[in-house]
Amino acid sequence: MLRLFILLLFPVLLKSQPVHIISYELDYNFAFDTSDSKVILRLKGDLNVLPDGRSVFFQVQDREYNASVLMNNHQFMMEDSIMYILKNPASNQLYFKDFTPVAMDKWIADSLHPFSWNISNDTVQEGGIILQKASTRFRGRLYTAWFNPAVPIPNGPWKFGGLPGLIYRISDEHDFFVYRLTGIVTQETATASYKTPKKPILSIEKYAQLTDRWLKKYIVELKAADASCESCSTEIKHFEQLEYFN
Repeated sequence: MLRLFILLLFPVLLKSQPVHIISYELDYNFAFDTSDSKVILRLKGDLNVLPDGRSVFFQVQDREYNASVLMNNHQFMMEDSIMYILKNPASNQLYFKDFTPVAMDKWIADSLHPFSWNISNDTVQEGGIILQKASTRFRGRLYTAWFNPAVPIPNGPWKFGGLPGLIYRISDEHDFFVYRLTGIVTQETATASYKTPKKPILSIEKYAQLTDRWLKKYIVELKAADASCESCSTEIKHFEQLEYFN
């Protein structure tokens, strides 16, 4: 009888567990002079939450996204993805790649969800879903998030997470970065795999130094190309960044 029970249970054990695929849209204002105009770049991203809690987030430009939809209206991670991020709650680790000249083909290690969230009692209803407000200041920006306590996934787009519910919308105080959730599906196949980072792995401190050096060099090149460039500044403000390390 015990043998029969094991045989009946075996197919259930082999059945793959579901993956949550959460899609986001990002409007990114990357205008050189954000005080006079806004130049919006729209990006699409998927957050794959695996059964063991690990997750993979990646995003690409809208045109790339639309050109390469392969299954269930979700973007498959490609080698030319603009950014992807690995989160591992079990080991409290986060690794990311951003495919810029700063750290091309290198992984950067960062803290997992280092946010001091201020959770408010304020709520808003969107499409019949009640969202709760939270805010945090992180690396030079004030972010406001709206999360859904009814969806017990403490995650969100980019590096965001750590709230008692899934982040549906998050933006900075100037709306230079606005992430919006556009869909959630549960299926057996992930659209991105969790790849163990390969060395060399940069620390976030080293990455900050390289970013600062590259931005200053880029500003010098802008000034050399156009001496009248009003947006070119000796300060690092030539475009808006999600993170300011200084």
